[in-house]
Amino acid sequence: MEEAAAEKAAQNKRLELEAALEEAAEKAAQNKILKLEYALKKAVTGKAVTEKVKVIVLGTIGIGKSTMMNVLCGKDEIFKTSDAAEGCT
Repeated sequence: MEEAAAEKAAQNKRLELEAALEEAAEKAAQNKILKLEYALKKAVTGKAVTEKVKVIVLGTIGIGKSTMMNVLCGKDEIFKTSDAAEGCT
């Protein structure tokens, strides 16, 4: 009978450890998600950019390349825009 009780206690301990491990893994995953969300928000506002980024945007004149880049950067006038028919950047 003591053997059965010891086996049951060991099984309960395994279940507790598995549950704790699952909880820790879930918290770690959530923490990583929160860190990624935070980094993304900072990057969108320009506060997290610590190195230069080179971007090439191709398209015909007046298609909205500069406007698109301004929207992506979250600023209005990083890239010069114009309503004129000829290019301005």
